[in-house]
This record gives sequence, structure tokens and C-alpha cells, in this order.
Amino acid sequence: MVSAVETHLTRDGVLTGHRGGDSGLFSGILARYLALVAVELPGDDAAATATRSTAAELIARSADAAWA
Repeated sequence: MVSAVETHLTRDGVLTGHRGGDSGLFSGILARYLALVAVELPGDDAAATATRSTAAELIARSADAAWA
């Protein structure tokens, strides 16, 4: 699922905006759950490690973009 987010809901690894109103909350909720995946997804196999890494990278890039 994280790879689908990366493919369809980001631009250059940054979560895209979803305008205002209720739809604007989607990015925040998505970021929250990506952060949970980055720190709490269980497993030591390659797939779990890659998923945690991708989620962390999406959060970091999106935070940097928001800060800038």
C-alpha cells in the first residue's frame, strides 16, 4: 500500500495537496498513518524494511517541503 501512495499520491516523493475543506484533511491523516508504518510496521524481512524506509522518506520529504 505504501508503494501505491508513493506512485499515485506524491510528486517527487512529496505528498500532494488535496485542496481545502474535508478533503484537505486527507493528507494529514495519510501522513499520520505513514509515520506509524515507518516506526511500527513489524518484521525484519526485506519487504517490511523497504516499506518502513519508503514511508519514512515520504514523511521526511513532505515535512521538508512544507517547512520550505
